[in-house]
Amino acid sequence: MPGPAATISHMHTCPMYSGTTPHTGGPITGPGVPTVLIAGKPAAVMGDLCTCSGPPDTIVKGEVTVLIGGKPAATIGSMTAHGGVITVGEPTVLLGTGGTGATVIMPIKEIPFPEITLINRITGKNREAIANQEAIKKEATSNEGTPKIYGVEWIYDEERITKHGVFQEVTVKAQVLNIPEGESITFSIKRPTEATDKQGNVTEKEEDVIELTGKVQNKKVEVTWEIEKTPVDKEQSNNTK
Repeated sequence: MPGPAATISHMHTCPMYSGTTPHTGGPITGPGVPTVLIAGKPAAVMGDLCTCSGPPDTIVKGEVTVLIGGKPAATIGSMTAHGGVITVGEPTVLLGTGGTGATVIMPIKEIPFPEITLINRITGKNREAIANQEAIKKEATSNEGTPKIYGVEWIYDEERITKHGVFQEVTVKAQVLNIPEGESITFSIKRPTEATDKQGNVTEKEEDVIELTGKVQNKKVEVTWEIEKTPVDKEQSNNTK
């Protein structure tokens, strides 16, 4: 869920019990993303480990619109494999709050669900943990087989001036889910375009819908092409020859 960013050492709670001993939870241990520091600590992302009284817990949900080190960022409210949740974050760094706050969950086969023994099930102390884990399984299973593209990133290189006009190389990078490695995919996307208002201020509008084709590599797709920024009129073009 959108909210304060989580980092290494921030706490999570775990509702599980081993017998009569509560797991309680503990700090996020990472590894995190050491190249991205939030309040001096590595940012936490989906897949990071958390200390727990039982076996280590794992963050299984993150912000689909905020990628750190190529992985969805973890925030307060991000769920863990034990059915726990991150409860502490950096209050000055809010992630995923600018839009719908969409989250993404790990593929079902990659989630390290803990084993709950029959005795632990009978005691009833793990009801909350079991319910949360079932909800995670249901969400992850519903996503299985559904191709998704998320975490779109636009990269604009420096403009190149020629006698034919001003050109710029544009690259789109995105994460993919449930799309086989090496497969070519075609998708439509809105291209951010710049516009200037009456006061001369540059604003950004998503107007142009373009169709791109790229190959999936390492669960990512990347497409690069060139756009014409400023056409040069024929007279100017002739003068530059």
